[in-house]
Amino acid sequence: MLGAYFLTNTKVAIKKSKKTRSSLVRFRKEVQFLRALQHPNILKLMRVFEDEKSMCLVTEYAGGRDLGRLLRKQERLSERDARPLFRQLLAAVQHCHKNHVVHRDLKPANILLDEKHEKIILADFSLAETFTEEGYLKRFCGTPAFSAPEMFLRQKYVGPEVDVWSLGVVIYNMVAGTVPFFGDNWEEMKKNITGGIYETPEFFSDELRELVRKCLTLDGKLRPTVTELMEDAWVQMEDPVIISPVRTKPHYKTVKLYDSSPSACYYPTLESEPRGDKAEQRGDKAEQRGDSSVQAGETKTPPSEEGQRRKGLARRLRNFLLRMCCILPPRKTCFRRSNKVVPVQEDLAEAARNGEQDDRP
Repeated sequence: MLGAYFLTNTKVAIKKSKKTRSSLVRFRKEVQFLRALQHPNILKLMRVFEDEKSMCLVTEYAGGRDLGRLLRKQERLSERDARPLFRQLLAAVQHCHKNHVVHRDLKPANILLDEKHEKIILADFSLAETFTEEGYLKRFCGTPAFSAPEMFLRQKYVGPEVDVWSLGVVIYNMVAGTVPFFGDNWEEMKKNITGGIYETPEFFSDELRELVRKCLTLDGKLRPTVTELMEDAWVQMEDPVIISPVRTKPHYKTVKLYDSSPSACYYPTLESEPRGDKAEQRGDKAEQRGDSSVQAGETKTPPSEEGQRRKGLARRLRNFLLRMCCILPPRKTCFRRSNKVVPVQEDLAEAARNGEQDDRP
């Protein structure tokens, strides 16, 4: 159930159950472990509510649902995508074992994901139990497809070794899309699990095959610890970084046509030269190149004459383009005019004279 935490106005998950003798024991045990285990990859407990008929746990909200839903949607994950999630799962289970807590129900349905599917959150500690190096546990619990063979054989176990077996089944399920042990009935599944009968797909890498083999060792005493699994070759493998192309803005700057700045991208004119004390230098340069029309100390051309000069230049440029349009091989329509193109054999002298008349002010 989804809710909102009034203190921080954030989304929270609400787990509600009826109060019975068995549910009350699991409820209080889960509260105990969630309060004791503080880790980024373990579900965070926020509030606890309890009345005469029901109990409620308020925990952090995982927007990506659980790993089981993701596998049903995508069928399976690549080794590249599964590796960072499995590393986080190992870190969460290692934190539990350091605090002498064994989960005993590791499966994709109890592994929550954030909205981006980049972070895992280990949840559901209702079947968890504390353990000691000298003591043994003997309860058979959890999901059969992810349970260790010593549970099927009703043998005593310390605790961490059953979580290591479940970790091997989880990573197999993540990459293959199915569990390694299955059967048409209970007896067939029990035979496959206690006998270690399973097959690995051909697309498994050699490093992943070795990791699964170590986790699914029949003898619990020979299985590696979670700390040893974190040093495994497949877990420590570095994936190549995919660098996506970065779009950058162009490095040039838009310049106006008649900008007076030194970096303007147009042919410089005398008006673009600096004024004031450098007027004499401008006159000297004009005299050196033989230009008698500009002398030192001469005033700037009036804006009206400058505008007429620009209009005349635009007119001449337009007439030139029109002449070129008519000289080109004939087409159906002219790209500058909407009428037909003048044939090439037509006398062009008349068109030139018309252009000269247009140039007159």
